[in-house]
Amino acid sequence: MHPRRTITYLTVFAALALLAGCSGQGMATPSGQPDRATVDKAASLAFATKATCGRPDQYREYVCAEHPSVCGVANDEPVDSTVKNAGCWQIVCDAELGVTTKHPAAGAEDFYYCQRVVAGCDSMTGGCPGQDICVTGHRRSLAIDVARSEALPGNGAGMEFSCPYHDEG
Repeated sequence: MHPRRTITYLTVFAALALLAGCSGQGMATPSGQPDRATVDKAASLAFATKATCGRPDQYREYVCAEHPSVCGVANDEPVDSTVKNAGCWQIVCDAELGVTTKHPAAGAEDFYYCQRVVAGCDSMTGGCPGQDICVTGHRRSLAIDVARSEALPGNGAGMEFSCPYHDEG
């Protein structure tokens, strides 16, 4: 076989092997969004429950259902019963992948900002119960970032968003 042809074949083979190896990682889809299993894991970790998330909506948010469902959540506002799973806890997560971080150290992280809200409850005065959690890491190393979670405005800690901070990215 001609040396140039051998080099070409080896280059093509190496590229195919690299693509095959990377495609099995499952970290993110080509659109830059995480796979749903990773979002399910982040949502489940955030609220110590089993969560199943759907596809991202038009706002790139993942709406997740808890299993088993917890319904009849007490709140100070009326609940719109026309909303799917009205009166039940639901988790809504945003995902940002590969964010360049500065706090507490420089690096790159994936961020999952998850909120536990009551479906169908809408209040401008805070009458709907909820909780905000920041989950960081990559696939198997996902964990709640306690410091960032405590600093989220929804948890009463100020106005600067911390999952990720505005100066990161």
